[in-house]
Order: sequence, then C-alpha cells, then structure tokens
Amino acid sequence: MRDGYRVLDFRNRPPLPAFEPLFRIKRELLRHPVKRIALECRFRWLTKSIRPFANQGAATVTPSMRAQDPARGLQLWFDEVDAAGIDAVVCNGRLSDDRGSIDAASLRQLQLDHPGRFFGLAPVDLDDEPARIAAACERAVREFDLRGINIEPAIRRRGGPTHVDVPEFYPLYEAMSDLDVPVMVYTSPFAGPTIDTANDMRPYARVLDRFPRLKLILGHGGYPRVRQVIETARRYPGLHVCQDIYSFWPGGGRYLRSIELLQDQFIFGTSYPFSSMEEPLAATLRLPLSRAAMDKYLWTNGARLLKLPSGRQPPRPGGAS
Repeated sequence: MRDGYRVLDFRNRPPLPAFEPLFRIKRELLRHPVKRIALECRFRWLTKSIRPFANQGAATVTPSMRAQDPARGLQLWFDEVDAAGIDAVVCNGRLSDDRGSIDAASLRQLQLDHPGRFFGLAPVDLDDEPARIAAACERAVREFDLRGINIEPAIRRRGGPTHVDVPEFYPLYEAMSDLDVPVMVYTSPFAGPTIDTANDMRPYARVLDRFPRLKLILGHGGYPRVRQVIETARRYPGLHVCQDIYSFWPGGGRYLRSIELLQDQFIFGTSYPFSSMEEPLAATLRLPLSRAAMDKYLWTNGARLLKLPSGRQPPRPGGAS
C-alpha cells in the first residue's frame, strides 16, 4: 500500500533468465543518456510533443536489475516491490526468441509460490492452429488459474506480423469472452515491422464490434498513437489502456489527462525492468486525480479484470506465501 492506496502493477517482469533479453535492452539502451535522448527525440517526432521527458525511472538501474543469481534477483525484486508500496504484480507471458520467453507452467508456479502477490497472463503461441490455440488458452485459465492471456500478433512468425482482427483469432476471442478473462495485446513503437502494425486502433474497433463482451488491454497503451487510443477507448468500454512506461514519455501526458474521464479503463503499470518501480509510482501519485480515479487506476480496474476478491489485502512482506 502507498499513500493509502492499494497498488497493482499490471505490467512487470521479474529478473528471471526467461526475461534476460529485456534486461539487456534496459542496460544497453535506456541507462545510457545519449541513446535515451535519441529515443526521446524519435518519440517527440512520432507524437508531435514538446513536453519534457519525465520518467526518471527509465534511467534507473536497481539492484535487482544487476543481480546475476536468479534466486537472489527475485528476492531483491520483491524487496523493491515492497519498498515501492506495490501490493501485487501481473506478469505477461511471452514466447519469443529475442524478447524473452516464459511459458504458462512457469507462470503458474510463480503464482502458486507467491499467492495474492503474483498473477500471470498466459502466453499464446500464434504459430499454432487456431483451434489448438484456443484450447491451450482455456487450459491455462481453467487448470492453471492464470488470469488472462497475452497475444503478440505484430511479431507473429507463422504467416508473418498481422493485426488483431484476422479471422483466425476469432475462436480465441470467443473463448476468452466466454471465460470472462482479459486479452492483453503487445503494442508500442517496437511491436511489429511498422508503427501501425500493432498501434492502429481500427482493427481493435472491428474486434470489439464483433466481440462486445471481450476485454482487451493495450500493453504499452498503443503508443505512439495516443490520440487515436483515447478516441477509441471513449467508444468502447471493453478497451483498457495500460500505457505503463509511456505515461511519462513524450506524448504520454494525453494518457494522464484522460484517466479522470475514462477512469474505468486505465490500468497502472511500471513496465519494469524498462523503468524502476518507485519512480513512476511516485510520479503517478502526484497527478491531479480525484481519489476515486486514482484508486481505480492503481488497483480497482486491474483487480476487477483479474477477479480479485473485493477488499482483499495481499500477504506481505518479501513475497512470502
């Protein structure tokens, strides 16, 4: 808990060998001032923004990010979770050769080892056949108790990168609608061969028109198409925005100014290890939001999607069961 608010970090990857490619990106890109400034300049151009860069956590390298031993790194990570005042974290699964890879069984074990503090979204093998994809995801939710799924159409290998609205994904959306669990989608400037492969909101609108009960979450918030994301979210209550690290990058102010208006659709995330946890949370708590909107952003919206019991306080400290 932080400043009287429960906090759910909906996009966070622990320092496990499975996520080493992500930690390498942090060490080789975001921690270096020249590379980070060059990236900021590109984002300014993409978003037509002149607002200053504000996420100092992108440059911060914490002890858990430097840890070499996985067990030690995990403990340091939980120490940082506690120090930041974060009650629970969500980790999205991924099956990728170059961006980290962790399967549903591993996420299930972490969820069992740290009940109430760690929740997993099952990775989806989009290279498989549609019927098998849907069946595997149903098993991950029903048998493994994972709280949703994470899909990455823009970096799909079989058939190549694609948008979310291709018909072969429809059985998956129907199954997740019936289970009433969320589907997180990997977006961002680095998701796919073009900026619009994952971030053009028109395919999302078509999906939500066809599956009105579906709960979609934009991981990284559809950045840099911020204006289009906000306009689409206004029309579709089932579209949720977890802009995480891009809250405080150029153009991210438009997300933050929309939280009060769309207070049932925004979800807090740090995007660790691309940012520390302490600094973006501290910056978020300084936002001029009503108490109701802040509570929904930091906890209630994400908890509702995960079906966490109302009022439940996760066990603490240190990730102990």
